[in-house]
Amino acid sequence: MIFFSICSLNFFDSSGLKYPPNDQGSLGSEAVCPVVSSVEKGAGFEDGLLLEEEVKELLGFIGLLSDIYVTILIVQHFRAFMNTKIFFTLLTALSLHVYGSEEKINEIVNETIKTFEIPGAAISVVKDGKIILNKGYGVRSLLSSKSVDELTVFPIASCTKAFTAMALGILVDKELIEWDDKVIEHIPEFRLHDVHATYYSTIRDLLCHMSGLPRHEIMWYYSTFPRSEILNKLPGLSLTKDLRARFQYNNLMYAVLGILIEKVSGKTWEQYISENIFRTLKMKRSFFSYQEAQKMGNVVSAHTKIHTKVQQSQFVDSTNMGPAISIHTCASDMSKWMLLQLNDGKYQDKQIVEMQTLSEMHSVQAALQNIYYERSPYIFGYGLGWFTGIYDGNYILMHGGTVHGALSYLVLIPKENLGVMVMINSDHENYVPERLAYAICDIMMQKEPDWRQELEKKKEQIQSDVSITYSDESSEELPALLCPVENYLGRYSNSGYGDVKIEEKANGMILTYNGQSYQLKHKGYNHFMAQSTTKNDLWIHCWFYTDSNGKISDCFLGLEPQLWLIAFSKKSDST
Repeated sequence: MIFFSICSLNFFDSSGLKYPPNDQGSLGSEAVCPVVSSVEKGAGFEDGLLLEEEVKELLGFIGLLSDIYVTILIVQHFRAFMNTKIFFTLLTALSLHVYGSEEKINEIVNETIKTFEIPGAAISVVKDGKIILNKGYGVRSLLSSKSVDELTVFPIASCTKAFTAMALGILVDKELIEWDDKVIEHIPEFRLHDVHATYYSTIRDLLCHMSGLPRHEIMWYYSTFPRSEILNKLPGLSLTKDLRARFQYNNLMYAVLGILIEKVSGKTWEQYISENIFRTLKMKRSFFSYQEAQKMGNVVSAHTKIHTKVQQSQFVDSTNMGPAISIHTCASDMSKWMLLQLNDGKYQDKQIVEMQTLSEMHSVQAALQNIYYERSPYIFGYGLGWFTGIYDGNYILMHGGTVHGALSYLVLIPKENLGVMVMINSDHENYVPERLAYAICDIMMQKEPDWRQELEKKKEQIQSDVSITYSDESSEELPALLCPVENYLGRYSNSGYGDVKIEEKANGMILTYNGQSYQLKHKGYNHFMAQSTTKNDLWIHCWFYTDSNGKISDCFLGLEPQLWLIAFSKKSDST
């Protein structure tokens, strides 16, 4: 008969001497784990080894006795037992029974990806300094039957920002920089549209999105220019707020921080992250681009919904924006990253970043102007690379990630010593990774998640949305173009955004920017709507202005929601 109970494992060496406790009179946290041992040699342990059938039988006992404490008393053959792969498999299984139910997590994930037509997902869960779950669900691509597993690589998009903040934190610990150093001190060529912001923006300001610069996303999305070129474009991008006046999420400033890391360390952002984070944490399946990950295999494909059908698509190369969005990794590697965040900057026996430095990253640095969610979690602030908020009365750190074809969401609850990472290979439901993450948090905190009710509500909303169709056709007869078609054609330029090109093709006038095409649809006078030829839901307002001679002189595009229109001056009539 085997009896179970939970206790701190007291280690014995072969001579029977107990290893010494720590300063608090108990073993360190790394020595406290739910594992199992037999007090009888005949109960399944023979020369330190467990047979596969006996493991299954023991796991059956654990399933029946999941509410009973599990005790381990390894009396003999300890070293041989510790070296068996079965031990670690058993340890993980026991952890799931102690801290939460894998069956419940499986149920939630499988039903969610089925409901929302998500090809594949990967989940990582850590609790109390242990890896509880690293697991894949579904398939890597709709065009293949290869399954997602714990080593399958996904893009994590904006969850990359915390890595850039960590790299800067390591430089702070080395006394090479300070959080409140002015950016221009390290990058002399740094310029913004506003002189005050240029000379007084600090590393902290850029990390917590307080530079005054709005997103300006279309400027870099699909672009191929090198990261260094961003510095040349920044002076031409209008600010919408004064420095430190308001939180405005911005990816461009993280690209600038990557350049700053290179200036200070003498190594590229990629090299510095690889040497100081990936290598130290043994994150062997983490990469800086999709192309790099593809070479190693076991990587997901991008998927998006076109009209009502989920289809495989292609990831957009974003290496020039690397420090903001480009890391690709797997569930197994992300569990190590979360353990570091929840263990005061320490991983195993190595202090990666000082506890005080990590605390600064996790603290609120900027207040958000509105509650991001109608219900909990209430996201109210931003730290250094992390959103901050409250969930179920607990302070949380979180960040989502969105790229074309994939979504991710990471949440840490420090008080519960809990971290959850969700990654999916489809971009048509932003809601999914977030709600999955919090439902798993509920399970791990032994609460009953209300995920099913939310799932049904969201499903009804999706079905309702499907019935709504958009038509750009107007019943009113529109006036003719004010100018001949050839007058609109040519190349237009903006100092921050670069060039746009307008050509006449068989299907009408086509505007091209960063390699992407938009069909110009006339709405009246000199007003057009530019519709993406690849994304039906992407429309851009386009106005043309004429000079005193009646010739087209400027094109104004609605590329940034917080600005009215962005002016492009005509450079030439030829394209």
